[in-house]
Amino acid sequence: MSNSDNFKKVLSSTSQQVCVVAGPGSGKTKGILIPKAKSLIDNGIDPKAILLLSFSRLSALDLKTRVQSLDQVPRASTVHAFCLQYLLSENDHAIRDRIKSIAMDFELDYLIHDLKLLFPKVNKKDLRKQLKEFSAGWATMQHEEVSERDEYQRRFKAAVVNWLSEHTAVMMEEIVYFALDHIRKSGKPQYLNGIEYIFVDEYQDLNKLEQEFIKILGEGSKLLLTVGDPDQSIYSFKFAWKDGIQSFYNNTDTDSYTLPFCGRCDKKILEVANQFLVQESPDRQDLPQPLNGKPDGSVDIRPAFRLQSGEYRFIVDSITERLESGEDAKDILVLVPKPKLGQEFMTYLASEDLVLPNGCKFELVSRPKFTENQQARILLLSLIVDPNSVIHARSYLGLGDDSGYALELKTIKEHYGSWSALLSSADPDDFPRRSRRIREVCKKVQALRDTITTLTSLESKTIIDRLFPDTDEEFTSLNKLLKSFDSDGTSISDIYSVFIEYIRSIPQDDKTIQVMTIMASKGLEASHVYIMGCNAGNIPGTNRTNHLSDFEHKQEQRRFLYVGFTRARNSVTVTWTKHIPYRQSKNHSTPGIRTTKINGQLMTQVGICEFLQDLTI
Repeated sequence: MSNSDNFKKVLSSTSQQVCVVAGPGSGKTKGILIPKAKSLIDNGIDPKAILLLSFSRLSALDLKTRVQSLDQVPRASTVHAFCLQYLLSENDHAIRDRIKSIAMDFELDYLIHDLKLLFPKVNKKDLRKQLKEFSAGWATMQHEEVSERDEYQRRFKAAVVNWLSEHTAVMMEEIVYFALDHIRKSGKPQYLNGIEYIFVDEYQDLNKLEQEFIKILGEGSKLLLTVGDPDQSIYSFKFAWKDGIQSFYNNTDTDSYTLPFCGRCDKKILEVANQFLVQESPDRQDLPQPLNGKPDGSVDIRPAFRLQSGEYRFIVDSITERLESGEDAKDILVLVPKPKLGQEFMTYLASEDLVLPNGCKFELVSRPKFTENQQARILLLSLIVDPNSVIHARSYLGLGDDSGYALELKTIKEHYGSWSALLSSADPDDFPRRSRRIREVCKKVQALRDTITTLTSLESKTIIDRLFPDTDEEFTSLNKLLKSFDSDGTSISDIYSVFIEYIRSIPQDDKTIQVMTIMASKGLEASHVYIMGCNAGNIPGTNRTNHLSDFEHKQEQRRFLYVGFTRARNSVTVTWTKHIPYRQSKNHSTPGIRTTKINGQLMTQVGICEFLQDLTI
């Protein structure tokens, strides 16, 4: 038995709305999305009329890679990126003046510095928490309802909106909201009218606003095909609406199908993974099934290690054996429930100076963290591309100071009247000598103007070498990376765009064993998967959301393990430690059973993850 019969039914459907619930490894991309796009193009449909969308950059990158094999290539994008291009194409929307500059993660630190001037009695940690709540509001409610509970929230909201407007910048969270707002008010403009065939992958990961945008986009189209799996819904932190795909599936106007067979996982892996689904819904019968002829595979839940060093060493030794037996590094994946645990693992590797065979290495996949010097050069690169970007200039000028020179920049801006005047005219001689810090910032502005003027006239390769000299170890990797995006005639603007997209994706090469969170692994697969740190407190972790009940949170955490297990083709190895450092339990917010001392070190005793306790292996 296989999914081939349902592939044929989906591909031959003439319905305007089609929904496919497709489990892990069901072959939905290879069996439906790409063949359907190819069939349309082969039958004379303009590829510009075909749009493939997904939630994650990883999934969108996979779609982009696969459509390259077609004779004519349709567009493939994340929903966010598509909404951004849509807003850039239109002029009559609320963020037209600031849509060109999307704030990088580290640039929001300077928003916090500036907010501190307006809210001096609120500490920066609470300001960041409030900003996170404000950002989340874009995914769940109307703009006029965001941060409106009390007078403080209204003042905070006004301050953030004014700052973004003044710095002509936009936060990523705003983009879908304003795209939906525009399409609601204006109808489908010319930019969208040519799109007649819409494919949406990982539909369960979209939030309600994103799903509504898709619904409006699909009105009047010739085909809206959605694919997803509610069992793999693990993005509640992005307000993913898990029930949306089921609602679409049950719509009377929808031609609906399921893909019940998993072609990825060996039998034992899928058998154990399915037990997580039964834990969530004990009466459930419609479980994913292995393809006929699949080998057994293996699931190994290791006994507790006494100390974390033993757990880490076991993983390294086991992977070393696999590499020495001929396994490729790219076929091994190490997963952790929490980002900090991955960092602890990498710290252990560095402290032990462990070397893997065949030149292989571990690499932690996480949001890139740049040093302050690297941030400065990246910001200079962004200002060469867009010299008028206020947010990039403000961020650059704030580097090197604990307060981001917030008060000084405020004073200078008030003196000249605007940011544009500050950037073009700031002169230390316009301020008294006793205003030392203000004069320092003015000198920094002058140096910035001169640097941009000098570098803008240079060729791309020369700009890269000037900003990221390969003779400096701090910049060597960035130099190599940026030059890999350069070919004859490539503009510095195009190189920068590819760079920004790249640092938001997941790197991979044949010698790298990726270490990442279970959440980040979604969409990946490997022959052998290790899931470490599976003790109580790590998974399920503490419910830190405002929108999920403790029960809903626990159910999602269970699905984390389902996703982790189903990344594997041939084997899953699960590890946990009975005693973790007390410091780590506090830093990671990992609750324990008791505190004890081992070899003079304060330790926290923990148990095994409750989801693993009753599994039948």
